[in-house]
Amino acid sequence: MKITLNVGSIGLILFSTLIFNHFAFAQHASGLFYDNYAGIHGVVKNPASGQHSRLGWDVNIVSGHLYGRTTYGRIVNTNFFDLASGVETLSVFGDDEISTDPDARGIVFQEGTASAYAHVDIMGPSFWIDLKPVGIGGFIRGRADASAPNIPSELSYQEIQNLTVSDAQSISDIQSAGAAWTEYGISLSSNSFGFDDISIGINVKYLQGHEGYLLSSPGNFDFIRTADNQLQINTPETVLAYTDGFANNGDLSRSTRGSGWAIDLGYSQQFLRSRLGISIVDLGRIRFNDSGSLHELVLDEAIELDIDELSALGSVDELIAIVDAAAPNSTLVGNSFTVRTPARLLINYDYQVGQFIFVNAALSQSLAISDQAIRSENNLSISPRYERRWLAVTLPVTVNSYESVHLGLAARLGPLTIGTDNLTSLFGSREFNGSSVFAAVRVYPFKDSKNSKGVECPRIKRSPWDSAQPVKGARRMRSPR
Repeated sequence: MKITLNVGSIGLILFSTLIFNHFAFAQHASGLFYDNYAGIHGVVKNPASGQHSRLGWDVNIVSGHLYGRTTYGRIVNTNFFDLASGVETLSVFGDDEISTDPDARGIVFQEGTASAYAHVDIMGPSFWIDLKPVGIGGFIRGRADASAPNIPSELSYQEIQNLTVSDAQSISDIQSAGAAWTEYGISLSSNSFGFDDISIGINVKYLQGHEGYLLSSPGNFDFIRTADNQLQINTPETVLAYTDGFANNGDLSRSTRGSGWAIDLGYSQQFLRSRLGISIVDLGRIRFNDSGSLHELVLDEAIELDIDELSALGSVDELIAIVDAAAPNSTLVGNSFTVRTPARLLINYDYQVGQFIFVNAALSQSLAISDQAIRSENNLSISPRYERRWLAVTLPVTVNSYESVHLGLAARLGPLTIGTDNLTSLFGSREFNGSSVFAAVRVYPFKDSKNSKGVECPRIKRSPWDSAQPVKGARRMRSPR
């Protein structure tokens, strides 16, 4: 007898499947955030970077960055555009069925420990301006992030489907979190510390929370199938919190259900032919007040649940009602909870190889603040690019979670930037488990004024990042335009 666990049954499996079903979308997007003309997009990743930008000012009209990836499963014989255009319900296949039918199209679930990440970032009208020696910026962003960094192998689709009577399972350290919010930020930076080549900056952000959820079980969560239609569970502590939108089967709302603050801190230093940036971003939290449900399940003895009832669930509220009916005490302990934003360390190094050729290396490392925090996926990218003022082409090579390598492509032509960190996922992915797309429409000055002084001198070479100190006796090197 197979067990069908849908979106209401187990939060971690729900979330992994959610990425496939909704594409609530790599976090690097090197072609958007890390070139010398990134402007306000560079500032949101490192608030000190604007001082070393090639732009005196920059205005973003609208931009978007969407990313999603999971190792819980994959969809074979499809791609991003195929799925985004709408598809019929996908079938579930085993590896053996795919090997015998290479044209089969459907979901193949993975075995072993898995992870899932989703990221949406829509930036509205925003600006950055260099007022020398201070840079000032402002931005509005709509964001949604969710993570399940460690889905235990015991919760893999195959393990759940093959769970037999008297088959006991014990899992621990379950953690998943997500939130959707609007962000209003101001940015300040300066290099007036006696060193023109060093700048520091800060972004201060007010957050309006719309939806959020938490799932945490730090202790052992034990379950055993005691009969064909009975599942016995026991746990010292499991915490589940969610707003109404998550409770109603993903019917998310833009209503303000909470608020909070976050900051970004940045450092940037330029050298003769290179630039180093270090920042810590999204240090903050959102408090959802009286707009959701906080549940804690603590069992002194095991309880039994009906598998047929679990299989028919349509929402998280229905799951809570079933657990409450079986538990000795109600699990509801409050209506407020806090979700921490996805704090991470960003290190970026940009090196000029030739007159218009650059290579960028970028690292994104999640900072595990608490079990209440959304986690970002760890990424490393190497991105060579051809760059001029009105034209840039970037070929990023990104390593997701330090294990999965993808080739991307990004192009900037005047005010328009488009790109992806996973090129094959868009058009012809045989093994599709996520994608990345980004685009931006901006306005920035036609004339390059930041590096105009001294360029006409044939015996002076200056840094492409506007170093104030010339190198005597060097050949002239043109700045990128």
